[in-house]
Amino acid sequence: MPINHSVDERLELFVMRFSGAVTEAEICDSIARVAADLPPDGGFRSLLIFDRSTDLSAIDKDVLQSVQDRARDTLYRIPHRERRGGAAMIDGSLDAKFILPLWNALSHSDPEIDMHYDIFTNLDSALNWLEIPQGQGLSLARGTEQTAND
Repeated sequence: MPINHSVDERLELFVMRFSGAVTEAEICDSIARVAADLPPDGGFRSLLIFDRSTDLSAIDKDVLQSVQDRARDTLYRIPHRERRGGAAMIDGSLDAKFILPLWNALSHSDPEIDMHYDIFTNLDSALNWLEIPQGQGLSLARGTEQTAND
């Protein structure tokens, strides 16, 4: 599975880790799984981690728009659920370095919901920006690492 996720209600945080070749269908399936794991109300923050092996070559502007529509409908248009911030950590993924600015440009053009991600090159900085305690944040992020069985 090229996308793993973990949700921690206490931290009000979900983490999605991308690795390998990623398709629109896999991203949309992951968004649906995260949405099902989030509590129906309250604030949350999101952390995207793009491993070095992440291949986003199947992702273009139209796919990004479709993914944003899916995220808007399943994550953000839920009454009493608030997006409190998003960070993306790029661990050497060249594809993510090119795709995230396009995602952010599309996000800034949406007057309803801001889905942009501040971009970081190390996990500590991303967690600090999200105001997540380092130990707990690192533990949650480690829970999304790929295993030999994934």
